[in-house]
Amino acid sequence: MIQKRYCYVDESGQDTQGQLFIVAVVIVGEERKLLQQTCLEIEALSRKGTRKWARSNSIRRQAYINDPLNRSEF
Repeated sequence: MIQKRYCYVDESGQDTQGQLFIVAVVIVGEERKLLQQTCLEIEALSRKGTRKWARSNSIRRQAYINDPLNRSEF
């Protein structure tokens, strides 16, 4: 039986003008919907919302980064 896998890729480096370039890749299967819902919850709790990263303040960014580290889903 074929299982679907979903791949999400994001990069950062434009804001640093090439001094630092980071690429993140996440590959998920059946847990995709749970993780999507969890990410939306984290965005709401951190108050980052759908703002671009560079437009969020440092407190919201820190909350957005730290929250997944304490969740069993990740």
